[in-house]
Amino acid sequence: MRRAADSIKTFSEGVDPASSDINDIRMALHDADRVVFLGFAFHRQNMKLLWPKPVVGIDRVIFGTAKGISDSDVELVTSELATLANCRPDWTWLKDIFCREVFHQFRRSLSLV
Repeated sequence: MRRAADSIKTFSEGVDPASSDINDIRMALHDADRVVFLGFAFHRQNMKLLWPKPVVGIDRVIFGTAKGISDSDVELVTSELATLANCRPDWTWLKDIFCREVFHQFRRSLSLV
């Protein structure tokens, strides 16, 4: 329990590249051709943490759960991610399903083979 408590970081510690895994996370996202957001609230602060500057030259497929997010906010997030992550603006929103159902219902779309 003590080890787990010692690894908890404040937001400012978590975004400091010297004391967090943020660079590894950014590199993984940069290299990914598929990204799946599960239960992610799409706060601007978090999206800019993942993509501090817009990505160019990569075309990626993005899936995201949006249960409880309004249609107008879905449009706004879609536009922001199209710019930040250089994804197609027609990416797949999963509005009416729970996170646990995503991999079952979209197993072929998410398959790497």
